[in-house]
Amino acid sequence: MSARLVAPLLALALAALPAEARAATSARRCQCLMRWDPATARLETSAAVLVGRVVSVRSAQRSVYRYDSPRWERVARVVVTEAVKGVAAGDTAAVQFLLETRETAGNCGWAFDVGKSYLIYAGSTAHAGGAEPADAPLVTSYCHGTERLECAAPDLKALGAPVPPGAGDCRWAPPPERVRARPPERAITLAAGMMSFDASGTGTATVTSLSIAQTLGSRWIVLEAGATYAGLNEQFRDSPTRTGILEGQLQLQWPTNRLRPYLGAGGGVVHYFTHADGRPATEPAVSFGAGLRAALTETWGARLDGRIRGWKFGGATDWAVNSSVELTFGVSLRF
Repeated sequence: MSARLVAPLLALALAALPAEARAATSARRCQCLMRWDPATARLETSAAVLVGRVVSVRSAQRSVYRYDSPRWERVARVVVTEAVKGVAAGDTAAVQFLLETRETAGNCGWAFDVGKSYLIYAGSTAHAGGAEPADAPLVTSYCHGTERLECAAPDLKALGAPVPPGAGDCRWAPPPERVRARPPERAITLAAGMMSFDASGTGTATVTSLSIAQTLGSRWIVLEAGATYAGLNEQFRDSPTRTGILEGQLQLQWPTNRLRPYLGAGGGVVHYFTHADGRPATEPAVSFGAGLRAALTETWGARLDGRIRGWKFGGATDWAVNSSVELTFGVSLRF
């Protein structure tokens, strides 16, 4: 295949990877030295310290963390069962927090489960630096020292507070996850773009594709499977050659929060719905790709994908007799 066909894909790969690497270097990391302060020191710096049961969690309407929007911020409603500072037993406290999700990993968030009990160290949102009043008077995070009740007995003893049933000590056990385990990340993408092909002659064609992708074990590895349709305007044909492609790729992506460049390799089949004539109607194919995924919200995303594909390998003087380069842009539904 000619250098003219390869150039667009190489440009995409070179443009995407260094930019995201720079963004990852500057991303804020969770460095919580104060979490490991003695419990009495955290008591002094907290506006409120309590043991409570979470009865509800809702989205925040106003941000307290200087983010562009509060879409990852939540407010937990907590019934106080043991009061240490700043509240009274039986009160219902509203505590704002940054939910730790796939988007906010590394930002010192937390995840409250409704019905569970926690030892909560909370600061005042009046001093949290928000541009306007927050949704709740209290704010907490991983850094404040908040802990699940089953791991909170050492702190409660150090604070001289009653140790309620269910409180335990996790210091000599494998540390529990402080946030919910991340489920596999999935996305369905509908995309369209252009293909430059070298089949029975060369030319360009519009392409549409539908694909589904899922992380495998970690956010570094993605398995993608999809179907692509193109009408190839081949030489000596009165009408476009309707062509379908089924393929899968294993992709290595840079797993940052908003922008994720990736490289992939895989294979599948190319099928001619029309004008197969003397050639096999279905041929095995291999593909190599590079692209960029962008998270627009927790539900919607976008994807820019470039792909080299080769098929019909018998008798090839180059790497394949037939080949294509395509560039597509798509919208993704993330779930």
